[in-house]
Amino acid sequence: MQNYQRQSYVTQLHKVYNELSQALVRYQTDKNAVNLREAGLNNHDALSDFVKSTFKVVKECETMQNCFADEYKTLAGT
Repeated sequence: MQNYQRQSYVTQLHKVYNELSQALVRYQTDKNAVNLREAGLNNHDALSDFVKSTFKVVKECETMQNCFADEYKTLAGT
């Protein structure tokens, strides 16, 4: 069971990585830029706008309180 959970986490992480990577490449291509900085993705506001326009944002947090867990576990469960 633990091996299945680990593989599930790895698969989910790989999916997130691929989706983010593709979105960033698409953003850069749409802006006809050489890199993300040239595309205008060089500050917090630009990154925030990119995320909101590219992904479905469920909850926008202004502070860390009630948005993130107090502690996290590793893949080993510790």
